[in-house]
Amino acid sequence: MRFTLFILAVVMLTLSGLAAHIFFGEKGADPERVEMLAHLRKIEAGVEAANSGHPNDQFRLAGLYRYGPEKTRNYRNALQLFRKAAEQGHIRAQYELGSMYAAGLGTSQSFYRAAEWFLLSANLGRDRDAQFALGDLYFKGRGVAHSYGTAISWYRKAARQRHPVAQFLLGVMYMEGWGVDKDLVEAYKWVLLAEPQAQKVTGHDRKLNPKLVRQRLEEDMNRSQAAAGRKAAKNWRPGR
Repeated sequence: MRFTLFILAVVMLTLSGLAAHIFFGEKGADPERVEMLAHLRKIEAGVEAANSGHPNDQFRLAGLYRYGPEKTRNYRNALQLFRKAAEQGHIRAQYELGSMYAAGLGTSQSFYRAAEWFLLSANLGRDRDAQFALGDLYFKGRGVAHSYGTAISWYRKAARQRHPVAQFLLGVMYMEGWGVDKDLVEAYKWVLLAEPQAQKVTGHDRKLNPKLVRQRLEEDMNRSQAAAGRKAAKNWRPGR
């Protein structure tokens, strides 16, 4: 309760000062400041809603603190609220809490704690982002024992739910034979599925390039293998 009242007081003070500056300090309102004021009003309403203790309200308010305009971000508040929602079983809050531990936002970086929360969200909630994130921890050996086999298992779960980066990395692992028997046809299928969302793949890591990997596979495969890979990609449906 004290935490909620403190946050609400800070927001109200910020709003009053910012509003005065916008509407009385300048002839033309700064768009960035107007955006910030609007976001702070969302936070103000969110604080009152989250006071009910409902995990959905806590999750929404945590998102405002984490992803809002830079000057309104408060990672510690976001972390506390994500944790409150996560402890009540909120699947996306569990994933977000894990991602904050992985990035060291609002707390000390801990891949071990990140893995704990990702596992809850990935296993119980079947959240594709959590499944991918957990696979990435196993792939890199962060907070968990390094294991290509376990990594590919989680990548596959996320890939089956259309996660583009998981699809691409699953293709790479089949291409290289990491944690699985080498299979160029299966590799080609997953890379083809990921390529339409190449921007998201490179956004995750600029070193990842679906087009170049596809071209490399095409150089290594015969016509029969390439045709089989294209057919498999065409016939693929989520969940397979």
